Amino acid sequence: MKKTLSLIIAVIITLSSLTLISYAETPNISMIADTTNVNVGDVVTVTVKVAKDSNLCSVTLDVIYDKECFEVVKDSMHATEVMGTTFNENYAANKARYVGTLERFLKNEANLFSIQFKVLKRGGNISIEAIEVYHIDDVERKEVTTAVNNSLKDDTISIACPHTEKTTETTDATCSKEGKKVETCKECGHKTETVIAKLAHTPKDIVTKEATCKEAGEKAKLCTVCNEIYDKTAIPALPHNMKDIVIKETTCNEEGIKAKKCVICGYIADETYLPRLPHEMQEIIIEEATCIKTGKKIEQCRNCNYRSIEKTIPILPHTMEKDVIIQEPSCTEPGIKADICSFCDKTTNITTIQATGHNYKNGKCVNCGEAEPINFTFEIQEPSTKRIRCKDGIILHTKITGKLPKGAKIEWSANNSNFNIEKSADGTELTIISKDNGYTTFTAILCDADGNELAKDSVEMYSKSGFFDKIGGFFRGLFGLSKIYEN
Repeated sequence: MKKTLSLIIAVIITLSSLTLISYAETPNISMIADTTNVNVGDVVTVTVKVAKDSNLCSVTLDVIYDKECFEVVKDSMHATEVMGTTFNENYAANKARYVGTLERFLKNEANLFSIQFKVLKRGGNISIEAIEVYHIDDVERKEVTTAVNNSLKDDTISIACPHTEKTTETTDATCSKEGKKVETCKECGHKTETVIAKLAHTPKDIVTKEATCKEAGEKAKLCTVCNEIYDKTAIPALPHNMKDIVIKETTCNEEGIKAKKCVICGYIADETYLPRLPHEMQEIIIEEATCIKTGKKIEQCRNCNYRSIEKTIPILPHTMEKDVIIQEPSCTEPGIKADICSFCDKTTNITTIQATGHNYKNGKCVNCGEAEPINFTFEIQEPSTKRIRCKDGIILHTKITGKLPKGAKIEWSANNSNFNIEKSADGTELTIISKDNGYTTFTAILCDADGNELAKDSVEMYSKSGFFDKIGGFFRGLFGLSKIYEN
């Protein structure tokens, strides 16, 4: 019984002592600078601290700064001893990161760390951003994570710039638009804008709508600078400007009408009648006469449909075209020509046109395309020998009998390079000199002017150019004993 009573009293005392502890709902983290009144090149020390009763266990913070205005002093980031810490002064292009941890939660006010910045340009800001914060929860008394970015976003240190040196850009005011003067600080880029009031219009009297006899006009003032139109007033309507007109022309069938009409608005007044005109007769061909039938004509009034008695027009003579080609002659067939009436096609004096015969050019008839008959032979003359020693040679000749087409030419080819070859200017001869051992087939091709093959012939020659043959050929060439055989 005594043990139970002692246990109950101990629990009550423990709970009573716990209720005396005060816990913060969110850790209060802030930042201060040792000075904000600095010049370019000075060093600013920034200290980050946590308030009393923060219950802080661990925290990850980023110090964010304008990199154009500040530069982190190397190895200047220092932590107090209240937390185990790690930091990275160059965590990002414009950030330094601090990570602090405790074995127990932080109760008293304390400085977490400090960092120094060199001032490159005044007018910049330094702020802190909480990435992750752990503290003891008031109710459940356990470690929790708090996202506190929003609670720290306004905690910013600003290095003021006196804006002593400025550049000025001025946009002149006009009568339609206000002007503007912009002053920019050369050091920090801060801009101050001043509005310049509009100018007065430069007026000119204009007519925006001409007055007529039908409706009033309008006049106004035009600004010659901005083209704004203002102060519009009415111009009274004008009197009618009347002119004599014919509304309906007089004919031999009906009376006409004349009147007066305003040339501006079209108003018509004072209509009167005009007397009829006499008929004005002219000859009209109803049906033309031709060389095969009569025609018809009448007289008709130019102004109405009145007609006289119909009259006959006699048949006309034929209009003959002489020597009209009915069928063109070809190379082999005769043509036909005759005299033909250009109207009725009556044909007389039919005669025959002699065939033109073929007109050959480059092996073909230029009129019908028929190939020109060729009667010739083409061959390579049998050489006196077909075995040629190394460095010796022979001239191959072609033989042609009969008439060749105009522009014909001879081309040579070889199936390998055992011989050195040289063609004559007209292609009828080919000089070959033994070089490498083996058989070679030489082909002469006879072509027309367009390159089409007409005939060809081939001959096989042997180049005797083995190892010892080449040695012998070398000495024969050295002493001028090499030979070129005529075929």
